[in-house]
Amino acid sequence: MKIRFFTITAKAIVFVIAFVLVQSCKKNDSNAGCNNPNFTASVNSSANFNACGAYAYEVMNNYSIIGNSENDWITIGFLTSDQSKIVPGTYQVNNGVTLPSGQSFIVDVVYKEDGTDLAHTYLSTSGTLVLTEASSTHYKGTFTTSALQMQGSATRTLSASFDVNFQ
Repeated sequence: MKIRFFTITAKAIVFVIAFVLVQSCKKNDSNAGCNNPNFTASVNSSANFNACGAYAYEVMNNYSIIGNSENDWITIGFLTSDQSKIVPGTYQVNNGVTLPSGQSFIVDVVYKEDGTDLAHTYLSTSGTLVLTEASSTHYKGTFTTSALQMQGSATRTLSASFDVNFQ
């Protein structure tokens, strides 16, 4: 049991590090004038996240969805190496450490708010993700989650919808 905990914890840490690396290596694709966003979110009840060009991808044998709106980024992590397990349904969102009872993989969300350091990074603590479509080429759904600042004690509430293709 202890080994499984450390394995899951290591996967969550690797996911956050991979997210930060992907985010910091990409150019800031400004979404000014984004007329048809495929990933939208409200942060603390303010509808201010509109990402055009969000997409799903595989990173380090796990699957993710990423989108950016100006300098803000949201990533949804599906911590499984078996994409066939990601099917339509309702999933618990947590901090990427504990496998929820009855769920075959962990789902977590990372929100980067106008910055690249951990003081501007929020990791989900609890919530729900609903996938209405899931295939090897396309994901569509919604989520609501609470997120805690990784370096600090501030919180954010995110409510989002996405309709992305796999790259």
